[in-house]
Formats: sequence, structure tokens, C-alpha cells
Amino acid sequence: MLTDIATSIAISKSLASTLETMSGKLPKTASLSIRIYKKVPYFAYHRQNDDVYIGFYFQRLVGSASGVYEVLDEETKQQFGDHFASIHGASDTRALVEFDSERGKPVVDHTLFRELISTLSGDSMLGKVKMDELLSRL
Repeated sequence: MLTDIATSIAISKSLASTLETMSGKLPKTASLSIRIYKKVPYFAYHRQNDDVYIGFYFQRLVGSASGVYEVLDEETKQQFGDHFASIHGASDTRALVEFDSERGKPVVDHTLFRELISTLSGDSMLGKVKMDELLSRL
């Protein structure tokens, strides 16, 4: 799971760089917010317009190895949306990456990135070599 968390941080860093280079080329409605959560969601929630997809984290299949399912009925979409909104409401007040194409460039909390990387690089976690390897892939 630590590798998945570190990979997510690396992807977030890569997304921030991509958003900076694509500034002005994205639709005015484009937005992205990457936050750190105090509660761990037991599912991944993806929504684009009316399309909703969820993926569950099982003990034997975590992170990117878990399946993803399309939610078809409106009541279930609402229930997952409400649950995710409550988890989002309990997130850290700082956003790792915040982007709104109306503003142009993304806002990146470099201090939070350094804190997360430093924590995961510690001896009792992934270690510096593994963390540097994950960050360099993207």
C-alpha cells in the first residue's frame, strides 16, 4: 500500500507539471483538486459529468490492481457521491494540487509534497532509494 501511496504522490507531482505546461489549452470548465485525507476511503470514486465509476479496495487487491465498476442507477450514484463528499469534507485543509482553468496555472503546495516525500522516505517506510525511484519514473 505504501508503494501505491508513493505512486499517487508521484502522479500528482507529474500532473501539476503537465497542468503548468497546458495552461490556456484546457477548457474553461477544467478543474482538479488533489487532497490528503484524514479518513481512508474504501473505494475510488471517479465522476465525469453523469458518468460515475467506483473501485473497491480489497485486502488481496489494492490500488491499481482493484476492479472498477460503472454505477448506473441514480440512487446509488447519489449515495456514493454523498459518501465521498463526507470524506472530502474531512480532508486536510491544504490541497496538494489545486487547478481551475479560469485561474490558469495550478497551485502546488510544495511544502506538503516535501512533508509527504520525507515521511515515505523514512527508514520505517519505503526508504529514500525506493521513493526516489518512484518519483523519477514520471
